[in-house]
Amino acid sequence: MAVADGDTVTVLDASNTQWKIRLMGIDAPEKKQAFGSKSKESLSALVFDKSVSVEYSKRDKYGRILLDLIVVYEDGATFSLNERMVETGNAVKATY
Repeated sequence: MAVADGDTVTVLDASNTQWKIRLMGIDAPEKKQAFGSKSKESLSALVFDKSVSVEYSKRDKYGRILLDLIVVYEDGATFSLNERMVETGNAVKATY
């Protein structure tokens, strides 16, 4: 998985197809904005070496897929990455 910023990632599916994903319902600073690097680092740490599940929703006006990204631990425990980014102060709920 590649992290572009605090609310955009690229994932590979089972057939090795890349998908650029925008985390739905949140807004994080862009890389060049204040706290942008911190937000990106936080998202990277949350997904590093983790399996994820996606809950597809729709596409935005830029054609990016909007979805909830669910991190899945080996023991089956899960958490919403979108919610965790807001809970940790690295993103806010989106107003779009």
